[in-house]
Amino acid sequence: MSKNSFSHNSNFLKELTTHGTHHTTAHTKLDTIATNTFVKHADQIKSTSAGGIAMFTTEEAPIADDNGREGWAFNKLVAGTNKFNWFFYGAGNTLTTIGDLKSISCIISIDAYSATNSLPFFVVYSKPTAVNDYSWYKSSITYQLSAGEKIHLGEEVQAWSGVKPTKQSNRRMVEFNVVSTNTLGVDTSIEELYSISIHSDSGSAVGTKMLVKQVGFDLHTGDNKIERRINLKI
Repeated sequence: MSKNSFSHNSNFLKELTTHGTHHTTAHTKLDTIATNTFVKHADQIKSTSAGGIAMFTTEEAPIADDNGREGWAFNKLVAGTNKFNWFFYGAGNTLTTIGDLKSISCIISIDAYSATNSLPFFVVYSKPTAVNDYSWYKSSITYQLSAGEKIHLGEEVQAWSGVKPTKQSNRRMVEFNVVSTNTLGVDTSIEELYSISIHSDSGSAVGTKMLVKQVGFDLHTGDNKIERRINLKI
């Protein structure tokens, strides 16, 4: 992935900052120590908008689900390294660190499975500093389905990493844990958060098929907590 992948940040933020409401009522255990809370569970972004297009840039664009479900679908029809990388966080006007990121979540359905590389995964990136950068980012942390967790074909589940977030409806929650960290630094928690993405595996087999209905994250720094869920629309 090139640095151009992050040209989406400004368009993505412009599109999403038109939505949202502030609340001071508790939603998760993080709210017990946060006095200024932003909660939005009805954000949305369309794949055909400027912000939506910027989310997938040079990788596979989302397609409509052939069963008519809402969300962004991926269907690998031919052999090759094609995959999707859909980015859903862009930095704002103040520094936010990886340590401020408390959870990541998404609502997904896996429609075909042949091996572990049929499953999506999360990646968190920190901002390059021109000193000890690992690549076009400074560090990255990858999260994959935790051992012992199960996802049944066609089942709509809420995948999450970090602090367990607010449960969405009656979906089962499945955990994704840290499996690898690429860094030349000494403490990724203090590095500036650059972006978050959900990926498919370039080594997945023909027939790999999945649907991503929603992506989200929770941030908590000082008295501020942001809990955001973004519905993906074709």
